[in-house]
Amino acid sequence: MKQILIKITSGEPILTQPHLKFEFLKKFYLSISENYKKSNRYFGIEENVSDQIWFYGFFATSILMMLFTYLFSGIVYGF
Repeated sequence: MKQILIKITSGEPILTQPHLKFEFLKKFYLSISENYKKSNRYFGIEENVSDQIWFYGFFATSILMMLFTYLFSGIVYGF
């Protein structure tokens, strides 16, 4: 879809540039979404949202606890 803004004296139209930033974000979101769906299908939790919350919540909580422990001990005892 070409939108003509103005015409030069030679008669060639000046076209708007595509927004590459939004295309990249859309492709990035689609790839993340597809991988999320594939992992849900692999672990058998694609139909039940409660199972997804328990599954991903367990890993997120354990990673956050380890990160907090590392940062806290680093602050108290020095890195």
